[in-house]
Amino acid sequence: MKATSYDPNRRVPSHALGWRGATLLVTTLFAGAVSGCSLDQANAEGQIPAAHQESGAAGPSPFVPVSAAPEKNKAPETADALPSGTGVRIKTCPARGGKVVVLSFDDGPSPYTDSLLAILKEKKAPAAFFLKAKKLAKDFPKYDEYRARVKRIAEAGHAVCSHTFSHSGLVGPHVTEASVREDITKAEDLIADITGRRPKCLRPPFGDTDERSLKILKELDYQVILWNLNTDDWRYGSSDREKDFDPPKILDMVRKTLDKSEGPFIHIQHDSEESEASVKMVPQVIDLLRSRGYTTITLQECLGRPIDIPKL
Repeated sequence: MKATSYDPNRRVPSHALGWRGATLLVTTLFAGAVSGCSLDQANAEGQIPAAHQESGAAGPSPFVPVSAAPEKNKAPETADALPSGTGVRIKTCPARGGKVVVLSFDDGPSPYTDSLLAILKEKKAPAAFFLKAKKLAKDFPKYDEYRARVKRIAEAGHAVCSHTFSHSGLVGPHVTEASVREDITKAEDLIADITGRRPKCLRPPFGDTDERSLKILKELDYQVILWNLNTDDWRYGSSDREKDFDPPKILDMVRKTLDKSEGPFIHIQHDSEESEASVKMVPQVIDLLRSRGYTTITLQECLGRPIDIPKL
């Protein structure tokens, strides 16, 4: 989910606060934690990081849920009051309770996607990939390699979701209703061209939405997926964050959340050109989650509804 619109010396991280940063910061400090299809109709340069901060076709999952420790004997948490459906911000699993977690990765595909897929295969863990679709366009350098990686993500049975085309954001003074629609539909068309299915799951850049963008996402039958298990890997596991670079802190962030809550969780890390160190931490993240009794599930299981539709 890291922004591509950055100068060479200072990247705007995917979880850096957008134009509404001050408001979100107050909310974060007050709440203590901020992050993250209806087919029927349905933080920057050491300053303020947002806590903002991901199957294929519907059907049986190719993954067997794995948990290294049994769940506690307790009644499942009710999901009746949790946000679900299209055009609403979803930060946890509306269809599942208890100690379950969805792994999700933003900003792919990248040169490290195949390494990540190998890790997920070894761990028998499903994941959701929120793709920065501009990498799939013909004017993007080596776009054919990026498209091949997306095909391998889908063939492995993982969820293929949208992170919009441009990653420039769905809110703010720089966007119009027309540009929001284009950013969403252009990404959808590119992904569908590769996988044969149109994604109906989307993570907004920077986690930012407003009333207008949510209305458009609802009209386009999109489930809006945020997160509630932040790793801050954009800071601690990114090669261009020399001052903050400390990959083991990714595990510290996970522990911090697990010590406060039992989930369900939607996790977030990155699969970007700067994320090699973060990807290398994924086995340890999965092991930590399972040592605490968490089971990895698919995004579709979490949502309780399809995440894509056939390309017609």
